[in-house]
Amino acid sequence: VELGVWCVFSFWGGLAVLWLLAYLALGASAPEVHTRCKRSGEALWIQQHRGCGDFNDRQLSESPLPRRLLSEPCIWGIFAGHVGVNYAWYVMLSWMPTFFKGRFQLDLADSPLILAMPYVASWAGGILGG
Repeated sequence: VELGVWCVFSFWGGLAVLWLLAYLALGASAPEVHTRCKRSGEALWIQQHRGCGDFNDRQLSESPLPRRLLSEPCIWGIFAGHVGVNYAWYVMLSWMPTFFKGRFQLDLADSPLILAMPYVASWAGGILGG
């Protein structure tokens, strides 16, 4: 039975909605705003031992994109790595099948295992290299 793209899209979309509902029901931004943490006293213990102020006070004084993050070289490294990996991935997705067809006369339908090797190598490099 061929279900098509719509079925896959619906499955992952539904899974994302379930994850959102679970987070909204069970999660919180900080222990100070989590009802079960406050009720058990865990939030107070965490607040006393973590060495920073109350979450609600910090939330009012700190912007959603703190400037201190933009001044850190490691943040720019993460940003550059993310952009580079995404660019390489989209080049592979869009250009590699055309390259193999034009250069080696390999069609994706005729030899899928051979054409999957660059993608498998990319996956392994990502896992092993970070």
